[in-house]
Amino acid sequence: MAEICVAAAARFAGPSDWLNIAAVITLTACPALSLPCGFTGAGRPVGLQLVGRLHGEAVLLAAALEAVLKLPPRTPIDPRSPAGAAILSAAT
Repeated sequence: MAEICVAAAARFAGPSDWLNIAAVITLTACPALSLPCGFTGAGRPVGLQLVGRLHGEAVLLAAALEAVLKLPPRTPIDPRSPAGAAILSAAT
């Protein structure tokens, strides 16, 4: 099994914080993917970003598959529901 490094969850003050990290990952040319993981108590979506080593696509995909199999089943947000409508209107 390949070595996997787990970074602590980060909170971003705004979109520019997220873009800084995304830009660095893009410049390294390392493979990356994002998995939907569920929802917060307020109904906002939560994602898990995985980044592999250079040319480490196979290990990254194996780690993603393992994560998907261990995550609880999730139900997508229904935009017609009051909670879904509130999230969509807040995003615009």
